[in-house]
Amino acid sequence: RVAVARAAWAGVFLVLGVLFGDSLERSIRSSPLVYGGGAAMIVVAAVGIALLRSRRERSRDERP
Repeated sequence: RVAVARAAWAGVFLVLGVLFGDSLERSIRSSPLVYGGGAAMIVVAAVGIALLRSRRERSRDERP
């Protein structure tokens, strides 16, 4: 099941790349700071969530 689901998602993103790849590339090249900032925000959010989860796990382990 997992292999089929992954293959389906890969197919979807390949089709999206074929349909919108050129226009997306032009958009990113015209304003790279906006997309770089967006990517940085996603990374910061992911790191923040990981830190919060690890702190919660640690506090659960320390309780008697």
